[in-house]
Amino acid sequence: MAFLVGGIYLVLGVGQVLSPSAEQIPLTGDSQSYLRTASGISHCITHPGWTIDHLFSGGFSPEEKQNLGFDGWILHHAPLYLIPLGISQAMGTGETGARIVTILFLALLGGFVFDLGRRLFSPLVGLCAALITLLDPATLLYGTAVLTEIPLAFLVVLIGWIFVRWVEQKNPRWSLILGLGFGLLYLGKITFRPLLPILVLMAAAYLWKRQDRVRLLVFLGLGLAIILIPWWLGLLSLDLPLNPVAESGEDMLWLFRGNNVHLQGWETVGAGDASTPELQQAVAEIAGQSDVLIRKAYQRALFLGIQHQPLQWAALVGRKLVLFWTHPAVKNYTSHPFWTMPPWLILFPLLILVACFGWLLSFDGPRRWIPAVPILYLSAAHALSHLVSRYNVPTLPIVYLYAAAAPWILLRAPWIGTWRKADWRPSAGWFLIGGTLAALALGFFTAHPLWRPSAADVRSLSWLASLFKALGLALAGWAGAWILKRSTHVGHRTPWGLISGGILGGILILSWRGSDPDWDLFSVRLEKSGDRVVQRIAIPHTLPLSRIESGHLEIDMLRSISSEFTLEVWVNGRLAHTYNGGLGAEPYDFTLSPLVHGYQERYLRIIETLTDHMEGDLEPRYKDRNPGLDAYRRWVRVPLEPGDYMGRDTLSVSLVLQRAGPGAYIEIFGDQVMESSPGRVLRGPAFFTNAYLLSNYRFRVLAGDRREADVRLTTDIPLDSSWSESSFWKGDRPSRDLSRDFGVQRGEYRIRLRLRMPGRYVWREEKGQPRLKWIANPTAEDRNPTGEEVRQKMIYIQGYFDGFATL
Repeated sequence: MAFLVGGIYLVLGVGQVLSPSAEQIPLTGDSQSYLRTASGISHCITHPGWTIDHLFSGGFSPEEKQNLGFDGWILHHAPLYLIPLGISQAMGTGETGARIVTILFLALLGGFVFDLGRRLFSPLVGLCAALITLLDPATLLYGTAVLTEIPLAFLVVLIGWIFVRWVEQKNPRWSLILGLGFGLLYLGKITFRPLLPILVLMAAAYLWKRQDRVRLLVFLGLGLAIILIPWWLGLLSLDLPLNPVAESGEDMLWLFRGNNVHLQGWETVGAGDASTPELQQAVAEIAGQSDVLIRKAYQRALFLGIQHQPLQWAALVGRKLVLFWTHPAVKNYTSHPFWTMPPWLILFPLLILVACFGWLLSFDGPRRWIPAVPILYLSAAHALSHLVSRYNVPTLPIVYLYAAAAPWILLRAPWIGTWRKADWRPSAGWFLIGGTLAALALGFFTAHPLWRPSAADVRSLSWLASLFKALGLALAGWAGAWILKRSTHVGHRTPWGLISGGILGGILILSWRGSDPDWDLFSVRLEKSGDRVVQRIAIPHTLPLSRIESGHLEIDMLRSISSEFTLEVWVNGRLAHTYNGGLGAEPYDFTLSPLVHGYQERYLRIIETLTDHMEGDLEPRYKDRNPGLDAYRRWVRVPLEPGDYMGRDTLSVSLVLQRAGPGAYIEIFGDQVMESSPGRVLRGPAFFTNAYLLSNYRFRVLAGDRREADVRLTTDIPLDSSWSESSFWKGDRPSRDLSRDFGVQRGEYRIRLRLRMPGRYVWREEKGQPRLKWIANPTAEDRNPTGEEVRQKMIYIQGYFDGFATL
């Protein structure tokens, strides 16, 4: 049966490659790097005499390493995949052969998923897991790609399968095979290497009470040595590093980028985030040290970020875990006919929940739960470092296996009616704790509509709401796990595992809900004719209004697509602008100055991703009604006249929906505001600051959701206005403003007044050093900077002023 399942995977994969209309990931980025290195391996295979000479003559020269593709980290990235890829290139198969290699791994994946499910649970569970894996769009999409996702998925399943057989047999032969599997894991991908000591320690702990433990561990180590020693000797003989990533310090760079609390980073971004305060402090602390300076700087910056904002860091990790498991790793959503999300994506979080229950119900011995260890490791690794959408593909087959096992276990277990009363009756202590929390939550949510707190109380009120919501989620999840444990009579050997898991989950949920600054939590929709929002913005008297060169509004908005509408923007009682059926998006709303970022490859990929999504999704769906850039959320620019802000201490802005077709809406976003004060830091447009705040990976993950696919440039900036007042009107009556929970204002709309200040950048002496400063009245002694000098200044967020005061 396993051969049949693998054969089906093989046939479908080959059909995907041969079909002219099938969607396939092109040979770009990592795929090109893999093929380049595989071509070098192919050259070594087809010229054995030349290769042997280099093995015994001191290795390759720098030029030869570059020509072979051995000059970087790619060769060490995934040798288990690159070696068969090189063999296929030696056979002259080209791109088709490279894709066939991945398909062979795909076929092996299908067979081993079925057999692992059969051994752990039943043939039906194995068949269901293999079927669900095959139905996942990511399986065939990455199953024909020149990428490592499917080979790594096979490796994860293979390690689980070998571990299960080893637990069943516990003899020297299977200990040797387990060691060989651990060696393949080491060569599978450089990310997997920290997992190897964990698995070895788990195997040693499992054998600790056996009398023949030493002999079995020796055979395990022998299998590991059979794989690793030839690999290491080959690298040393060819003068290649054992671990170029660690030696260059880049591993700490990736870790810092993914845990950058200051910019809420959760994925791979560029070097632009090097201007964060933590990294600047780290560089200052280790200045003068020459040994591994880069690695120490990023390592120190990482721990400084955790030290300065521990709860925010935990919240960032929690949010990355949620993204890792709730967004299936399909390259993009351009092929589905649905605007927001395809049905399988909506149901995916439910499937993950079922898989978690299946894993929990399998806690009756290591044989059933050990296959999930690589999944837990990968989740933690990418939650604690950078996060890319496709990185959860290697974990999906095991996830689907436990999801298929959950109903099978429940259907075979005693049901609630057969419980003995003593099995589920709570103790007095737990009843007292749970009852107290429930009473507090009920009383709080009952009393809060009767209480109108002051602005000073809003912060504590908001935090308490998040706290009680998180407590409810944590208690519900813990209770559900406890009930399932009792109902199925499994997990009785590991009660402390259940308790510690509940505590850990509760801490993550509490930190995530209590300290995560959800920038877009506050928003309002204008849906009916007459709906409007009003915002008054304070204009400080310290601004030189008589010298302001120009002014405009920037409004954070998202429009509906399906219906027509008319939106009016009134400024101080004057009709400033009217939008009919659209918000008039321009490329400037999404791009930066070519002087700053036009040459950067990563930024260009962001624009290409946006263009691909428009052409692949918007044009086929809307055809001649294609809204183009207007389909995306952005900062909408409204020009102002000098009289709108000259000689005034406040600016009043009203957005009125005058005409709304069926389903039409305008969504306006806002910020949480605890108190009004000059220089308060809120979200604003980040023009001319840092293109690396964007990411093409982030857009690919969230592209199916127009509200979340944020392709704009937005960051937290200090505002020059000391206060603002916001209100929301449904027709002629005021409604709750930016407050979904309490009916009190705790936020303001992102309606920003941007005033062009006089001046320019010049070089001036400051404390004996030349500094690039924005000067309103330059003198003849000031030296004008070059365009490149200004561009270098722009890269850093904290030190650059774009010439606009933001109110």
